[in-house]
Amino acid sequence: MPGAPLRPALPRNPLIATLGTMEIGTGIALVITNGGNISGLPSQIQSAIGLNMIGGVLPLPTLVALVVAALVTLLLKYTRFGMRSLAMGSSRTAAERAGIKTRRQTIQLTMIAGAFVMALSAIEAALGH
Repeated sequence: MPGAPLRPALPRNPLIATLGTMEIGTGIALVITNGGNISGLPSQIQSAIGLNMIGGVLPLPTLVALVVAALVTLLLKYTRFGMRSLAMGSSRTAAERAGIKTRRQTIQLTMIAGAFVMALSAIEAALGH
């Protein structure tokens, strides 16, 4: 999420800003951990989230992904925020001409994507990967 304000503020490709921010984060993580892996995640977290099966058939992380996908679909289809996001995806210039604050919308979308990445990282950690 630290890269969110950089994307619309600088006249750069969003991919380059994202990759640059990722490299900064990776460098900080390497300095903090001295380049080593961090282990010792409590087994309770793995058994409660990562390895938990719903009805013995559906892994809990899969259910979480399905629920999140349904919520995002509803958000995009039935809210002003979703309409603005879809308009920006179709034509950023047309969205700006329609009065959508594309810079603000881009920052919000990037921060939401960062929140999804944090949630996915927690699930991955619970899986023990």
